[in-house]
Amino acid sequence: IEEAERVNNMKRVRSLRSRAFGEFEWSGGLVYDDWNPEIHVIEDFEIPWNWCAARAGDHGRVNDAAFVWGAISPENDIYLYRDMELAGRQIDNLVENIIRLSGNKREVSGVLQRGRLMGDRYKEVFVSEAYLFTVLDPRSFSKSDEDSEYSVGELYRQDGLQTIKKAVGKELNFGIDICSRLLRPDYEKEHPYTGVKGRPRLFVMRSCKAIIKGLSMYRNAERKDKNKNPSEKPQEKDDHMPDAIRYFVSMKPSYDPNRTIGKAPEKEKEKTHARGYTVPEDSPKKSGKHTCPYTRT
Repeated sequence: IEEAERVNNMKRVRSLRSRAFGEFEWSGGLVYDDWNPEIHVIEDFEIPWNWCAARAGDHGRVNDAAFVWGAISPENDIYLYRDMELAGRQIDNLVENIIRLSGNKREVSGVLQRGRLMGDRYKEVFVSEAYLFTVLDPRSFSKSDEDSEYSVGELYRQDGLQTIKKAVGKELNFGIDICSRLLRPDYEKEHPYTGVKGRPRLFVMRSCKAIIKGLSMYRNAERKDKNKNPSEKPQEKDDHMPDAIRYFVSMKPSYDPNRTIGKAPEKEKEKTHARGYTVPEDSPKKSGKHTCPYTRT
């Protein structure tokens, strides 16, 4: 236990104490047993304009519809910085909220027919944030909405998210494995916020209450066989937000300096040479150490 504590491997500490002293292990049964709010949850900060971002969602009408926004740093770390969870909403209202939360605008771009009715077609105008991708759960593209002949994914497009596409990795374990690797701390490296050993590659901002709750409640189903061995299959409950996260990481987003979330401020543009290239003294010095836009406390 002392050895695990020295390297801040709290997952192993909990496991050893549970076995040695019979203590309750709160992470027992979690799909992501490396999930630890003390490591993964960080204070909010403003996403730098030269980072990249993307969106992913799990559609729901009666059940919750869940969307996540994530930023990708130049070091290819993922920072989940915004969430949305709404139930009982029409697709038009969901899209309207997604675009509003993104800081962008929705404008009428034409007219289309939905069944016997005519309606407006919309497009998203990128004002504050641009994205590498916006993806929706694969099943939304394979079945029609009950009120029209269009698929759910097509209705999202018609209502403004023209860039939306089907998420990859239909197999459940595909995305879970990727997310598990991102959450797993590297105890040879320092955490960029706390400075202690144990550095994951996926962080969640503290304001993302639905994401934090979703990951903390996402557990494996109880096995009903006589031996009561633990199941490795997630329960089909409290899974909308974890599914949205899974669709996000399944796309394996990587940093692209040519597709940043925002545009360069004027003061940054002034550093560029008149011919369009940057002079050596304007280039940031590479220290080899991860840098964060927030301050340690």
